[in-house]
Amino acid sequence: MSIEANSNSIVIRPRDWMHELGVGKHGLSILIRDHGHPKPVPLGNRSKAFVRAECEAWLESRKAARDAARAA
Repeated sequence: MSIEANSNSIVIRPRDWMHELGVGKHGLSILIRDHGHPKPVPLGNRSKAFVRAECEAWLESRKAARDAARAA
């Protein structure tokens, strides 16, 4: 069963978020491990998803850090 990515949804499945970021599984795991990306939450025994608002806030903080570094 596939869930389409929807910008109004509360959660986003990892494969959809990886597609939006343009990274693969390993790239996403590095972002989680080393760069403060939010961890997924369990939806059931075998499924996980990211809270979309947390992911978007993380991405905005990365943009702000980039812009601050450019201004310095």
